[in-house]
Amino acid sequence: MKCFYDPAQDAVGTCKSCGKGLSPNHLTDLGKGLACRDRCEGDVKALITLIDRNIASSAATNQILKRSSLTAYGSGTFLFAMGLIFVFVGLKNRQLDFPIYLGGAFTAYGLWTLSRSFRHAAIVSQLPEESPPKA
Repeated sequence: MKCFYDPAQDAVGTCKSCGKGLSPNHLTDLGKGLACRDRCEGDVKALITLIDRNIASSAATNQILKRSSLTAYGSGTFLFAMGLIFVFVGLKNRQLDFPIYLGGAFTAYGLWTLSRSFRHAAIVSQLPEESPPKA
């Protein structure tokens, strides 16, 4: 591959921001990535910072996802129980059909929420506890 800015020279790397091939005379090495000299340095520094921040926060993100599974279990159980209560009240008072329909909707939505929470928990259980070690 040839350098984008000087086609007479061979490229030794690519810019982390724009992907152009760069020769030694047209690149800046920022440690964790190469950048077009005087063109993409700010963008590559921002990308490196973003990647480092994501790596540092991955353990906290995993814990938040695991806690959301517990919330989904609770919500699904509550909706299901409320649905059963509405159905029971509707069946007890034969004159009112609305509680039966409302209870059926709550029960169905509660079951759907519970099934989603089980699937979510199965995925989240595979996440690592800690962030990967820094290189």
